[in-house]
Amino acid sequence: MEREAVRRKYGNVVNILEARDLIQAKAEDMLLHYAGNIMPNGFKAQVVAVSRRAAIRYYEAFDKAKEKLAIIIVKSMLLVGFDAPVEQVMYLDRFMHGHELLQAIARVNRRYPGKTRGLVVDYFGVGDRLTEALEMYARHDIKGALINIKDGLPKLDDRHRRVLSLFQERGIDDISDIDACVDELRDVRLRAEFINKFKEFTESMDIILPRPEALPYIYEMKLLGFINKAASNRYRDSQLNIAGVGTKVRQLIDEHIVAQGIDPKTQAPFLGILLEE
Repeated sequence: MEREAVRRKYGNVVNILEARDLIQAKAEDMLLHYAGNIMPNGFKAQVVAVSRRAAIRYYEAFDKAKEKLAIIIVKSMLLVGFDAPVEQVMYLDRFMHGHELLQAIARVNRRYPGKTRGLVVDYFGVGDRLTEALEMYARHDIKGALINIKDGLPKLDDRHRRVLSLFQERGIDDISDIDACVDELRDVRLRAEFINKFKEFTESMDIILPRPEALPYIYEMKLLGFINKAASNRYRDSQLNIAGVGTKVRQLIDEHIVAQGIDPKTQAPFLGILLEE
């Protein structure tokens, strides 16, 4: 209702969406999101503007950033049939519905190494239209197709608890006891279960970061990454790697490992925490 009131007061939708100040504000918001969520993992973005004039003004706004951005700005072209799997996020700033909306969103859902999902940031408010568009498909075909990022928070918490439970069930309540955790991972089956649950946890962390909701989990994510590296070096187990983990998460883990005096890129025997007195 508030959106409709604004439209009636200030004119038609196109005029509003073409306003320089509004575009500048949105562009700044997009840049913050892109720099924090997309660019660290090496993916690209697409902005869908309401008109050519709006697209030009978005270009001018982004050009002020003077950064090497990987963002394409369109009005209608490259929404259908455009296949760029490296694109992960679409910033949607115009009305769409039906097949056009589904085709547009499909641009960010192409599979690509290290890409676990596509994102749509809706600046116009087409969420209800997407629900309507999806209704033309059978329910079992679209299950899980549309997920609000906030819905990822319970999954993050659940995956966090699941990976910690592997050690808690074996009497280790504090994973900062690195030696004890690594000793337990001598069991091959447990190592396989650990790396699967750890990767699921880091996948959820990559989705939520850098949102503040992820902050309570960062410390134990770093510890688990260190445990993974220590076990990898000790048992020479190639499955204990985080090659598929997003760059944001991997950088945090690697920085923690380096801070402990270990090179995360080496596979040398891990001695620092395993020497007995």
